[in-house]
Amino acid sequence: MTNGNFFNKLFDFSFKEFITLQIIKYLYIIGIAFAGFTALGMIG
Repeated sequence: MTNGNFFNKLFDFSFKEFITLQIIKYLYIIGIAFAGFTALGMIG
């Protein structure tokens, strides 16, 4: 895959570049951080 910017991948209707894989990485990190803060809130 070639490296393109965010909008090139977002509007790639030939489906050669997948923006979902890039978004999922950040959503996973945000989810883990949110779960950690929630656990700390329940403990404290």
